[in-house]
Amino acid sequence: MNRTNLKNYLRDNFENDPDFAKDFVQCSLNVKTGIAIINLRKKMGLTREEFARLVNMPQATILQIEQGDIDVTTDLLIKLATATKQHVEINFSPIFED
Repeated sequence: MNRTNLKNYLRDNFENDPDFAKDFVQCSLNVKTGIAIINLRKKMGLTREEFARLVNMPQATILQIEQGDIDVTTDLLIKLATATKQHVEINFSPIFED
């Protein structure tokens, strides 16, 4: 599937299937949060094990977050932000740019 076909497929499903749209946005949030946690952990100079202890979560859970395999919730973001003395910034941007 080329890039144009993929874009059309995503746009059609996003516009016509509310569950697809919700899942798409959740997946995007999961991946972006995972990347943000990796960057934060590295910026803090912590291993995954050390970070897990800091935020009082199992190391396996941190790995799942970093891989985008956990559905991110506001409770999770608050727990991570509080434990690491960070604040959470939210940014909305268009999914499809014409």
